[in-house]
Amino acid sequence: MKHLLWALALLSGSTAFGQSRSDYEQVMAQYEHYYNNGNGDSIIYMFSDEDGVAYKQKRLDALKNKKWEQPYGRMHSWKYEGVDTSEGGGDMETAVRFFLVSFDSSTHAMSFSLDKQNKFLTFRPMTMTDYINSKLRKYYKGKGKEFYLQYGDENRQDANKKKKKRS
Repeated sequence: MKHLLWALALLSGSTAFGQSRSDYEQVMAQYEHYYNNGNGDSIIYMFSDEDGVAYKQKRLDALKNKKWEQPYGRMHSWKYEGVDTSEGGGDMETAVRFFLVSFDSSTHAMSFSLDKQNKFLTFRPMTMTDYINSKLRKYYKGKGKEFYLQYGDENRQDANKKKKKRS
């Protein structure tokens, strides 16, 4: 019985700071709200202090000199698609959650990871890995499709060059 209680205590402690799909969806909804309303300063405050307070201040200072830009136009929708563990060692600690997002001029994948306070630890407004592309390629359109097709072509060319060098 003692061992069971000890095991439960260890397990509950290790998952206490783990985020759920719902946590990621709430952060994405908040990002969409700030993005569509042009609240760049609010988006900057969504980033973890692990990025550095100085970095955040630099971004805030840059916003004072120009208006927040929406590079893809207005965000219309997003959908949680899953977890990508293909980068950073392939474990859940370095995994990103990815979303299919639709804007005026693009439909593409966006991914991020969160720290313990549900702030962006990593943030990729347009992301790609072989895994994500295999799941979402058929949905890409506009600037997103052009970007991913170019990326895919470059990767295939690089892979072919490496294979030829080995031969």
